[in-house]
Amino acid sequence: MSKFAFIIFPDNKKLTEGVSVLEELDSEGSITVYSKAVVGRNENDDLFLKEPADASLLGSPSGSLAGGLIGLINGPVGGVTGPAGGALLGSAWDLFRYGLNVDFVQEIAESAAAGDGIIVAEVSETVTGPLDQRIDDIGGTISRIWRVNIEDQQIAQNLEQAEAECHALKAELMDAARKENAKFAARIDEANAKLQLVKDEALDRLNNIEKEFEAKAKKLEQQLTGVSAHAGATINRRIDALHADYKLWTDKLKKAWSTNQETPIP
Repeated sequence: MSKFAFIIFPDNKKLTEGVSVLEELDSEGSITVYSKAVVGRNENDDLFLKEPADASLLGSPSGSLAGGLIGLINGPVGGVTGPAGGALLGSAWDLFRYGLNVDFVQEIAESAAAGDGIIVAEVSETVTGPLDQRIDDIGGTISRIWRVNIEDQQIAQNLEQAEAECHALKAELMDAARKENAKFAARIDEANAKLQLVKDEALDRLNNIEKEFEAKAKKLEQQLTGVSAHAGATINRRIDALHADYKLWTDKLKKAWSTNQETPIP
């Protein structure tokens, strides 16, 4: 399972060193960096996306998380406007959709508001020591949180609810009087349309998960080249974990999808 690492620097100039640390540890296999986005502070004292996430890794959330953090900190009039201030929509959604809880987001927002630079990265690491030590050596601080796929859980739940509504209406349709009721017919049309919309959303999400899985698997296979035997064994364990995560993420969506392939209400 991957983590999100938020690396905060008090000095904007340290960002380049921080990026180099991630790249070096990734190159030697100590960690796997799936994607990263770099946030700097401009002459107006506002945070901005200095270096976006690698677009080659489809589905990577690092850029979205960095953008959400920027929105929370800069706010409409500047300053931290995080969850404690009631700003749970807009930019905050990019953070919450990946399972970042209110307290964690607020903590990161407050820490980042006082800093000059932030690196947001999605990483996989067997132990935290190598990254902690290297970042500490250059004056940065790290906060981590596991990646949680709340979006997938919500889509699967929406599918189940839409199917339940269609089944209930189908049962009511057994009443002959309902068949001649124009308002009831409109409800049926609405329920069918809603079910189809959620099914399309689930299929789209499954396709995106597949693309992200393939990109991460390719990254890990490439990382195996030229590393030590010990690092190679560690990377192979990450590959196994990636396959387990993929199954975990998709099983519920696939199950919800497969049980909703019946013909809509006539």
